[in-house]
Amino acid sequence: MGVRGDPSDAEVVARVLGGDREVFGLVIRRYETGLVRFATRMLGSSDAAADAVAESFVRAYRHLASCRDPARLRTWLYRIVANRCKSHLATERWSAPSSWRSWSGRWRSCLPRSGRHLC
Repeated sequence: MGVRGDPSDAEVVARVLGGDREVFGLVIRRYETGLVRFATRMLGSSDAAADAVAESFVRAYRHLASCRDPARLRTWLYRIVANRCKSHLATERWSAPSSWRSWSGRWRSCLPRSGRHLC
């Protein structure tokens, strides 16, 4: 049990895996605020961060049995969110031709044939 009588992360994981799906709401309440703050710093957008965290909670729920150390659930969740944010950034980079490709084109124009930077 936690400090306030709440079940520990390991107990929550065991209960969810044992069939008590509703207790996963405790995980969400426990970590959502910090995860959204973390994702917002990575993505620069609170809307994109909220989406990334929601997707991460779904992924975490579906793959909860693969959490090797339930006592370190927090770390596992942050890793999932970080990976989701990285995927989002990679997708955004290639699907935003106006910003990425124009920057890429300007960067390439700074490279003369001699290989020295002009910018």
